[in-house]
Amino acid sequence: VSETDEPSKELLAPLAAAFRDSGYQIEKPVEMILRSNLFFDPSTRRRRVKSPIEFSVGTIRALEIVKPTVATAALAEACARMGQSLFAPPSVAGWDAGPGWINSTAMLARANLALGLLSDGDNSLGERCNPWALATEHGTGRRKDLAGFFIELLAQDALEPKARQQIEKAATAKNASDESAAREVVRLILTSPEYQLA
Repeated sequence: VSETDEPSKELLAPLAAAFRDSGYQIEKPVEMILRSNLFFDPSTRRRRVKSPIEFSVGTIRALEIVKPTVATAALAEACARMGQSLFAPPSVAGWDAGPGWINSTAMLARANLALGLLSDGDNSLGERCNPWALATEHGTGRRKDLAGFFIELLAQDALEPKARQQIEKAATAKNASDESAAREVVRLILTSPEYQLA
């Protein structure tokens, strides 16, 4: 849930007991965690940096780029540029998580993936997203509703008021087509600091 706050012994004790009592079946403590009120508490949101695979796959699923989806090799290459070579962790301990996923190289790679997914001319990723078509498919066919739809879909209550205003302004830009306004709205959200957190 958090990469910065160590869980208290009081929280760990029931998990450890359930794990031990089940004969070390991992599903028991995982089930306890996923059913706990603390797991769903608003204070636990946006406390972890998304790993490259979480960022990539989460974005692809949220934008419904599923049938067909992004080319597997292109997705793996994008994750590698963000610092996570799939199936090749740097050690048996896996990848260093947390703030290690955020650096200038990784942020540029995240932005490039977002731009690639939204591009109407670059097909290096295979299937891409048309945000305007996605919004209209879900009943949001008006420019004034674009910002609210994509903020709720991708960031919920995480964005600062200034960022929300910038996104709302992009949604209603008079010199932009419906498609380009929708792409700009999604680009602003996907490259925001808040979207990098889970």
